[in-house]
Amino acid sequence: MKIKVVTVPGQGGAAGAKEAYGAKPDGCTLFAIHQHLVVNYINGVTDFSWDGFEPVAMVSDTPEIIGAGGHVPYDSLEGMLVAAKANPGDIP
Repeated sequence: MKIKVVTVPGQGGAAGAKEAYGAKPDGCTLFAIHQHLVVNYINGVTDFSWDGFEPVAMVSDTPEIIGAGGHVPYDSLEGMLVAAKANPGDIP
């Protein structure tokens, strides 16, 4: 059995994701999803997210980090949630 590895650079991983998403669902295309797929979906770069694929294995685990600039009026996740609830759709 031969395996062909194809790297599709561009768009923060979205170019490869689009190619894999559009591939015939015959079990011959594998795509290594990473957190950028969700970010690309949220930002409108793709019209699909992780749930557009069928998982077959977890090969890595990436911790998620929430961060904000020093100009925001909160210094914790709890403070950010309070600000978000007080200003829906418009937190600093």
